[in-house]
Amino acid sequence: MPWTTRSEYHRLVAGSQTPLADRLTELGFSPHAPAREIIRTPTKLEPRFRDRTVHDSQLLTDLMHNYWTYGRNHWSWTASSTGAAADGGLVKGSVNFCACGIFNDSFAYLALLYTRRAIRHGPPAVAHRNAFT
Repeated sequence: MPWTTRSEYHRLVAGSQTPLADRLTELGFSPHAPAREIIRTPTKLEPRFRDRTVHDSQLLTDLMHNYWTYGRNHWSWTASSTGAAADGGLVKGSVNFCACGIFNDSFAYLALLYTRRAIRHGPPAVAHRNAFT
């Protein structure tokens, strides 16, 4: 049975050991999409996602850190972006450069894939309030 939220995943009797990677596969991400490395490094998010003791805000903070780390090592910031950067182009692997706003939008896109909730741009308290429930 597919899950839509982290709470639903935790209610499954036999949830997958790789729920985040499974979600990417369901959504048609290629095996080499940056999103796959983002959920693995530097913090392995799969076990933290499954762990009920990890608070949702900490999980989102870990995702933010992984995303930032990947971006600093693999992407370039430019004055403008191409159309391929839209709709998660960075995390899908469509482009490896963009303007700052698209970097933010791509993070919100990636977070939405796991949370099924929009992440607002704004103060961190707003960004991760109830993000994974």
